[in-house]
Amino acid sequence: MTVPRAIRVFGPAIPSYAELAAESWELAFSTKFAPNPLSERIEYALRARRLSKAAQWERLQDVNFFNYYRFFVLPRLGWIAMVVALAAWSGGATAVVLAAAALPTVFLLRRSGGLWSLPAGAPLLGLAGLAGAWPALAAQARSPWHRAALGALGCWWLALAELVSGHQLAFGAPPKATFDPGGAAHLWPLVTSGILGLAALWAAAAVLLPVVVRGRVLAADVVGATAWAAGLGSATQAIAGALAWQPAMRGLVAGAVVAGGLALAAAASRRDA
Repeated sequence: MTVPRAIRVFGPAIPSYAELAAESWELAFSTKFAPNPLSERIEYALRARRLSKAAQWERLQDVNFFNYYRFFVLPRLGWIAMVVALAAWSGGATAVVLAAAALPTVFLLRRSGGLWSLPAGAPLLGLAGLAGAWPALAAQARSPWHRAALGALGCWWLALAELVSGHQLAFGAPPKATFDPGGAAHLWPLVTSGILGLAALWAAAAVLLPVVVRGRVLAADVVGATAWAAGLGSATQAIAGALAWQPAMRGLVAGAVVAGGLALAAAASRRDA
């Protein structure tokens, strides 16, 4: 009797969980295949999420647990310990701001400790008047969840940095949000000002960029990056106009131009890979 062999589109006949997860992500978001209903794409995405978790456990079977704690657990504990120590040492308003930055970061990126410090890139870009380019950098993360989390967290860290520094890095702080190093920090006006809507926009832009700029055809990438950057800049200004204090974003045009350039550079690197 002949034993039937598995027929697969990609990879070996006995795939790993990681390979199955990659295929499911591809089926969920790719445009190479025949159009699938939205319900099927959602099902593929949920399946990919489950397979990704199974792949993590599959890898752990071959991991030396001393190295696991050394390279995965200890860096996370070190980051948390540093934040707690800074908050305890500074106290007062600074401790509140540190907690406001750290808690959503640890929650949204709890499985990716190596990414916890990356949202600081948004305030650094803001120093050069290029905060609007942050979604293009956040879009270079590997998974859609990481891209969305980094896009949103970068916006939130930027808002907190403006409150603490008192300088306008992009939008400035709401007038009712206050920070007194020797006293208290009032963050609720910042939360309710509409800045979370801007964070959601940057998260969506970071997720969308690799779909629009795929790194296959240069002409298509130029059109996609231009449209993406223009849409990001326009939507950012529209939401900024709806914020409680209606600021004019610092470096709006320059940030959009740099964002488009970074999108094209990342696409070029994928073509060369």
